[in-house]
Amino acid sequence: MKPGFDPTKGGRPEFYFDDGAYSKAAGVKHVVLVGSMGGTNTNHPLNSLGNGNILIWKRKAGQYLADSGFPYTIISYTNFYPYQEVLSVLRISLPGGLLDKEGGIRELIVGKDDELLQTETKTIPRADIAEVCIQVYNFII
Repeated sequence: MKPGFDPTKGGRPEFYFDDGAYSKAAGVKHVVLVGSMGGTNTNHPLNSLGNGNILIWKRKAGQYLADSGFPYTIISYTNFYPYQEVLSVLRISLPGGLLDKEGGIRELIVGKDDELLQTETKTIPRADIAEVCIQVYNFII
């Protein structure tokens, strides 16, 4: 099965988020979305896989969440390159391709949108992404 976005479902990111109605009904107070960097670059290699534009659609979903008015944090990283978003209406970018290595070893680089794609650091341990998620949770409760 090829990864891709199913246009028969409306071809819109709101299909997956639905204005947060289900989250609100369930008592969710804040959405944390872990995504990928590269959505501003139509020529990014991951946008050519499967049905295409996976990073562009991920960015659209993040933007839809941001525009919804629902409290959110978007944490994004890159596969091959760097990125991350964080905090309520704030976005943070961290470097890159995911590593199965111990976290907390190195300083994390933070940026906005795809600006970190231009940096030398291209990887980030999964443990560091998980720690950022935990810190967001600790900050918002």
